[in-house]
Amino acid sequence: MCHDECVQCFLIYFIFCLFLQHFCISAKTVTHGALHSPSALLLRWRAGNRTTTLRDRGQLPPAHPLSIIQKLPAPSGLDIAVITAGPESMLRRYAFQLSSKPCYATRQQYSFILDSMTRLPSTEHLIPKAWTKVVVLRKWLPFFDCLFWVDMDATLFQPNFPLEPFILQRPSAHLVVPQDWPGKLVFSNDAFIIRNSDWSRKFLALWWAGRLPCRDTHADQGAMWRAIAATLLPPFSSDLFPCDQFCPSKIDRLRLYSCFESVFASFVHDPALTFTTANFTAGESGLCLNGHQFQHASFPAMHKVLPFCLHSKHPTKWNVHLVRKKLKNGMFRC
Repeated sequence: MCHDECVQCFLIYFIFCLFLQHFCISAKTVTHGALHSPSALLLRWRAGNRTTTLRDRGQLPPAHPLSIIQKLPAPSGLDIAVITAGPESMLRRYAFQLSSKPCYATRQQYSFILDSMTRLPSTEHLIPKAWTKVVVLRKWLPFFDCLFWVDMDATLFQPNFPLEPFILQRPSAHLVVPQDWPGKLVFSNDAFIIRNSDWSRKFLALWWAGRLPCRDTHADQGAMWRAIAATLLPPFSSDLFPCDQFCPSKIDRLRLYSCFESVFASFVHDPALTFTTANFTAGESGLCLNGHQFQHASFPAMHKVLPFCLHSKHPTKWNVHLVRKKLKNGMFRC
């Protein structure tokens, strides 16, 4: 039994190394001028946010052996980690998507965390496994200035583009989310940036608290939207929150979207939240694009450039030729 598990781990590690060798070749040092220079705006994200100094002493929680933990912060001065999670059974299934993440982190001098060991508590067997995302974020956030969460099946296509420009859109923000639907604020939580702060810890606690009433609405998605509202709005009774009536069932998901669209409209200028700018007419997709939203195909510019991040198990027809071109050229050179 032990021998079989060792062989399986070795095979997974070997496959992963092959992907890194194929996708992340010709290592180069890339600078980004002022974006990677310590500044008061960026370092504001760092000051007073950490809840522990364990990372400075090298005593991080146990990680998967494929994780890469940088000893020093990125050139911007921020201690950033690209993080994803999932069981080892997903590593082979999403090897293409997964390989883009350590490549991107290496290029940008961020840490990379692949957490395949964290599980839901044994008492939470009724909720979908997607909720592991919240457990992982609460585990790792105290050790970094911010985390860039990316779903296992999302691909990072622009290794030269750092996260700092997204952060600088609103330096006061604690949460940076994509704007991945044309003209809409409701978003898929495929990728987002979360800051190490009291605000974020309250938000994650509220998100986890929504695991039962919202467990069937795209797993953790509806509960995340609700947690954002609960964190930003004045204290309110859960019985009075208008979107709750649509949360328990996927049948009401369109009504849930509509409800939260009106709620998010009041948060567009909130200093604690950033909806990353997306200009689909110019081919700019913001932090991450949900590849299943075929409305993007109506924008000609979106056919000419791959997004920074694309969440889709299979590239959609309007961008598959760009993916093939990337593969032909070696995908990533980091």
